[in-house]
Amino acid sequence: MNPPASDIPIETPAITESNERFWPAITIGPLLVWTADFLFWRQTPGLTLGIYFSIVALILFALHAVPGWRVRPGIACGLLVVSSIATALETSFTNTLVLLGLLGVVIGESFYREVPGGPWSRWSEALVSWLCALGRWPWFFRRFSASALVSVGMSKASADAVVKAFQAIAPAACLGFVFLVVFQFGNAVFRELCNRIYTGFMNWIENFDLSFGHFVFWFFISTVVLVLVQPRKGTDKPRIWTKQWSRVNRTDHTVAIWQSRSILFVLNALFFAVNTIDVSYLWKHAKLPEGVTFSQFVHSGVYSLIFAALLSALVLASMFQQSVDVTRARGVKGLALLWIVQNLMLIAGVVLRLKLYVDAYQLSELRIYVGCFLLLVTVGFVLLALHVVRDGSLNRLIFHNTLAVFALFFVLQFVNVAGYVARFNVAQWRNDRTRALDFDHLESLGPGAWPALCSVATTPDAFRSPSTVDEARARVRKIALQEIEYRMHSDWRSFQFRRDAAARVVIPTAARTMIPQ
Repeated sequence: MNPPASDIPIETPAITESNERFWPAITIGPLLVWTADFLFWRQTPGLTLGIYFSIVALILFALHAVPGWRVRPGIACGLLVVSSIATALETSFTNTLVLLGLLGVVIGESFYREVPGGPWSRWSEALVSWLCALGRWPWFFRRFSASALVSVGMSKASADAVVKAFQAIAPAACLGFVFLVVFQFGNAVFRELCNRIYTGFMNWIENFDLSFGHFVFWFFISTVVLVLVQPRKGTDKPRIWTKQWSRVNRTDHTVAIWQSRSILFVLNALFFAVNTIDVSYLWKHAKLPEGVTFSQFVHSGVYSLIFAALLSALVLASMFQQSVDVTRARGVKGLALLWIVQNLMLIAGVVLRLKLYVDAYQLSELRIYVGCFLLLVTVGFVLLALHVVRDGSLNRLIFHNTLAVFALFFVLQFVNVAGYVARFNVAQWRNDRTRALDFDHLESLGPGAWPALCSVATTPDAFRSPSTVDEARARVRKIALQEIEYRMHSDWRSFQFRRDAAARVVIPTAARTMIPQ
């Protein structure tokens, strides 16, 4: 089978300071800095975050991607544009992390083609260049001092270049101005649009912010843009974290085999005992021994059991980095797979503990994310089982687990976790009015929880719990006043669909609850 075009190695010259392109830094760079200043300075990031990331990714793809190397960066650009939709819904940590990761893939696959190794080598080189961002300023000033820009007017070649540039743009500028005047008189709507643009530009000039904080913001954005449009030269040798993990050859294979068997046998026995206890007391609800309360048994062991599962995965991965003579010895793989199954049972017990905890108290975002983490651990053990069966590469195992983490983050950025948590807790309260609603927690969840809070505030009198409903109405009024103030000082640059939709619920609800019942 022929390898895909994107995997065919292409000989590319090493990028050195002498042949690095300088023009993107002095032409595209200032435009990206101005765009960031317009979109983000003194504005809460909203859909503009996705817009900016998409603009940067597409520019970098156009600058650095070459035929034969456009498949992976093209896919990354497409996923980044899709992820940008999530910023219009609601900006979040997962969303920002996904955008940064995809931008790193675009840069790695487009610019670091000469870096030896697989995709992870190129992608991680982009991350290294970001960490060394301040080091691009010395390169910029060296190149600037050596460029023709510094000697404009001192050499005939520079003067000729300026004249030719003026000759190239002068006709377009003149014709554009003529037709602009004509359309001003011929189209009233267009004239009004031009007047608004001119007025806005003049207001921007008159009210331009020259504060120290603004200069710091410019320096930060300029540094980021510089390292994006012209990253540092890639390494010629594989970095430590990109090298192929070699198998460990033990001098005495017999001892290594029996060590592996004994470790797996002892740990299987220990895990069997723990899982049997869980089946008896957690799943079948048998009577606990004297001195052990159900609350202690359910709630105290979640994080220690998660740590036990992670440690198990690490031990197994290390054990199967031994030579194949050891890992293929009789009984080793069977005991390893049995231990993986026992770890999956252990994870199932942790999930049940979380469920019982939520039933007793309430749901929270942290408990949702713990559940997502347990899902990742489960996927990791499935991948580990395939690794054990196939005698696979540790590098490939780590890479596949990294992709699983990315896939989870990519999905989570579109999910309204706060809204689900709020609706779940309110539904529990409706089913059992003796339960207490944690209003501080509901309010801290943000706009995603506002509709659920409004539903409590508008509970019909026949079903209302006076103290709870009155507290909900007070919280809704407080949130509505804050949101009205926020909307007075923000514009489209801070737009987020979930916040806007929640505001269209909470503000009318607050107005209705002010009417005497």
